[in-house]
Amino acid sequence: MDSESPYPTVPLSKTSPCPYLLCFSCLSLFMPDSDYPWMASYRAVYLTPDGAKLSDVAVTDFDWLEEYLEDNEAFLFHESCWSALVKHFANGEVDLNRLFEVCKNIPGSARPVGDPRGKEFPWHPLERPIIRGIGDATRKLPKMKRKNTDSSHNPTSGTDCFGLLAMEIRLEIAAYLSTVDFFSLRYASRAMALLFQLQSFWKTRFRVNGDRGFLAYLAEAPQNRKRKNWRSIYHCTARIDQPHLQLWTIRRIWRNNQWLADRCSMVKALDDQPRSHNNLLKCRTCYAYHYAVVQTVSLQNIIGLAVSILPEGSKTYITGFDLISADAGTPNIIFGYRLPGKQVTINLYGQKLRGFDVSLGEGGIQAIRPIFNTNINTNWIGETESKRDYSLTQIISTQLILEDEIKAISGKFDISQFCHYEP
Repeated sequence: MDSESPYPTVPLSKTSPCPYLLCFSCLSLFMPDSDYPWMASYRAVYLTPDGAKLSDVAVTDFDWLEEYLEDNEAFLFHESCWSALVKHFANGEVDLNRLFEVCKNIPGSARPVGDPRGKEFPWHPLERPIIRGIGDATRKLPKMKRKNTDSSHNPTSGTDCFGLLAMEIRLEIAAYLSTVDFFSLRYASRAMALLFQLQSFWKTRFRVNGDRGFLAYLAEAPQNRKRKNWRSIYHCTARIDQPHLQLWTIRRIWRNNQWLADRCSMVKALDDQPRSHNNLLKCRTCYAYHYAVVQTVSLQNIIGLAVSILPEGSKTYITGFDLISADAGTPNIIFGYRLPGKQVTINLYGQKLRGFDVSLGEGGIQAIRPIFNTNINTNWIGETESKRDYSLTQIISTQLILEDEIKAISGKFDISQFCHYEP
């Protein structure tokens, strides 16, 4: 593969746009002569001496960007795709410097590369398709027994701390969990299990960063605020194949936007060593060399590790740890990269950590499992097998273990190896 930028060095003109110039969100072309006007207008995130800036809306006039594109210092988004992207950020506020860094660090071979024959989608990225078959899906669902969900009448164990919280607070907690994680939680907490029968719980699955975030418009549109069976809608949209092309396309754009938002939210630890040739790692994606974040951290007085998990298509990658101090007033130490909201905590209190089982695949560590000095079996953190991986990539499991307790951890991190766009 080639690590050079896919952008050409030939002049760009407003009458004949380069066929390799694609939107970093939907991965389709900028088309001035298209039957779909939304494919002609764009916004650019470009680098200036004062930092990254966002351009005003332009229409197929790339002349002013020629120098930026040749130097790989501008990244383009359709105006409509940009509007969809900002919904993934809190309050719609995008750190342009961070977004520019994320786009810049994507290896050349992993960036969107255009088809010279052109590529058009007739659907506007913000268009709202009609979902059919909800009634049939409702009839197939098992009926749920109605229970009293009033928090004052919920029989909960004295050890179930969630039972002390109001239903509204429990619902907000559940909204931040994936449906898979919530299913695990409901087996441990009767108070949380009660949420399963609430339509308000299933509606949270349709928030923009939820499991069905690509259908967020169903919950946002004022005309659609009438009573809906959100569990039925969730069920009948579980499988969307390419024949359902409009929904499939909207979901693909949503996943790419979520990918960009996740990468922007990652917090990088500070290098504890200056850059040197010893810190260069050869990327398995683009075969170029990248400077890695190199760290060594002590586990003294550490009572927990918050493991950050980055979803990449059907895979996951471990991006780093937060080291949780026994001193409540001491801030966490970041080891590698922190991914807020996508962490699993390992409790070290009263246990000696001897090492990890590691599931190593293409691009890095995909899952880990802590090994303690006891015979307690622990769960894997991350996906040990790809759910939709049809490649011949081999996943290797190995152990990193000591005879006694671990005193410190050392590692190198290069997140530019984790590159996944859904074509």
